[in-house]
Amino acid sequence: MRLDQPLPSASRFPSSILLRCVPTLRWLAQSMFVMLLLSAGLAPSPAPACLRLPHEWTTVDQEPATGTPGYFGLTDALYAWREELLTGSPPVDLSRVCLLRVYQGDVTTASPATPALQRQVIAALEAVFPAASLTVALDHPSPDADPGTIQEAHPGESAHAFLEIYVQRNDQQGLTMLDIIFFNGALVRTVLREETHLTLRLTERDGHLLDVREINVSPTIMVDTMMGPGGCFLT
Repeated sequence: MRLDQPLPSASRFPSSILLRCVPTLRWLAQSMFVMLLLSAGLAPSPAPACLRLPHEWTTVDQEPATGTPGYFGLTDALYAWREELLTGSPPVDLSRVCLLRVYQGDVTTASPATPALQRQVIAALEAVFPAASLTVALDHPSPDADPGTIQEAHPGESAHAFLEIYVQRNDQQGLTMLDIIFFNGALVRTVLREETHLTLRLTERDGHLLDVREINVSPTIMVDTMMGPGGCFLT
């Protein structure tokens, strides 16, 4: 082509070639925007940059509170209780603890826990206490029975303290939220929250009350997933 020859107009290019350029141009524009964020020091990568932006969350799914099959909340509550006793003044000797009974409901209206709930409580205790300091000798007299007579039923038990646990609440609730972000993507937030309310009574062999208190915990697990044309990324 001679230099004095006019350049071809855009209308003379085949439309198929122009259509093929659209994805490339869009990718280039997105890449330039990401590079702009990086050069401005807003984020080391695109995902954290999205998380720093203001979000407008829309709840897309909400599960009602149901009994939890695990023992995450129970472990959190029992660990908090154990730490309070060990760091108290004076600290309570927890070197030999015997789980005597597990009930569900309030102390005044309690009923024996189901086998499934008993297994959850035992698993949580085993996660909190060293194996050498915990024994299980479940017994279920009436809730208002004298603790001194309860320990007499286990004369061979060498524990220093006997534990009674009343599980007032132990359920979980799920929540899924959505936020539409740039790059034709979305941020999905999944929230799992457990509610655990316990009343714990700790007595000595002679029935002397060492400790009684309520523990309420709400451990929460939150996971963000960024979805876009390039795939899904956990953040």
